[in-house]
Amino acid sequence: MELILGAEAAHLDREAQELTLSDGRRVSYDRLVLATGAEPRMPPCTVEVRRGGKLDGERSGAQMPRGVVPLRTIEDALAVRERSRTGRPVTVLGGGVLGVEAALALAETGAEVTLLHRGGTPMSREADPDAGMLLRRELTSMGVDVRAATDVREAVSDDGELVAVRTSSGSGSLPRCWWCASGSSPATPSRRTRGCRAPGA
Repeated sequence: MELILGAEAAHLDREAQELTLSDGRRVSYDRLVLATGAEPRMPPCTVEVRRGGKLDGERSGAQMPRGVVPLRTIEDALAVRERSRTGRPVTVLGGGVLGVEAALALAETGAEVTLLHRGGTPMSREADPDAGMLLRRELTSMGVDVRAATDVREAVSDDGELVAVRTSSGSGSLPRCWWCASGSSPATPSRRTRGCRAPGA
């Protein structure tokens, strides 16, 4: 196996089965695997935009306000930790392994944590309902407000900062930070390699 570092795929010729790199080198292949990684999946919610506390509009697909953080990198985790130090509540969306671990870790710091998840019990894909109920009780005993069968429908932004989230159950919260741990999707290949489909796309 040959490892090539410091170069990006610049052009893909499927007919010639050849990949051109950003430094001009060409690599031939018999089979090509597009291992382009993953991107965090953000929920399709609207954003209520306010300026100085006054309503400025409601936009679908608008840019998320500061304070909405995906859970992918160490920088994401550090950003959430910094925001949780302000004493404002934190909302975690996602009841899988990462969401549960994030909620517990934040609760241990003394933060006020709300965990929203779409299933009937946390980690419903990994644990049976009885184990899920035990986990829910453990989360609750740690001070985590666990809300089942709940998703985020709207984020409220004031001067670009997250000030509230509204959920599918009609309830709301006023978090300083909303941590999204709701899965990932395959990263989209660049336009020059659009003729190929990424695994799972």
